[in-house]
Order: sequence, then structure tokens, then C-alpha cells
Amino acid sequence: YLNKKYEVFDWFNGLSVLINTIEGLNKIHQKQMVHRDFHIGNILFTKFTKFDQYHNENNESIDYVACISDMGVKN
Repeated sequence: YLNKKYEVFDWFNGLSVLINTIEGLNKIHQKQMVHRDFHIGNILFTKFTKFDQYHNENNESIDYVACISDMGVKN
């Protein structure tokens, strides 16, 4: 995703990915779980459906959200 969207990946998108990642880790930790293999390769991008479209400060559509994959999750 980043290789293809590098030109349009601005600070807003970067902060959005960071916030999505923090929220994902928080949800994992709230369940008393630890992601034992957390690295950049485990941050995945998922596409929104047409009903979930969001827009940045320039009113540009944001089509993707960052998610943490469950590889290496352990109780």
C-alpha cells in the first residue's frame, strides 16, 4: 500500500495509521493478551466499504484503515 500510495500519503494518513495501530494494540491489551510478534509486517491495510468512507481535512476520501494481524497472539 505505501509503495503504491507514497505520493498521497500525507501527515494525516500517517497519524491515522498510528492511531489505528495504537487502538488495535489497546484492544489486544484490554483482553489481557500480548502480541508476541509485532512488527511492520503485521500492520495490514483493509479497504472500507462504500458505506464506511471517511475523509481527511482536504475532504479527500480515505479508503483504507490499518489493522494489526493476529499472528503470534498469545494469552
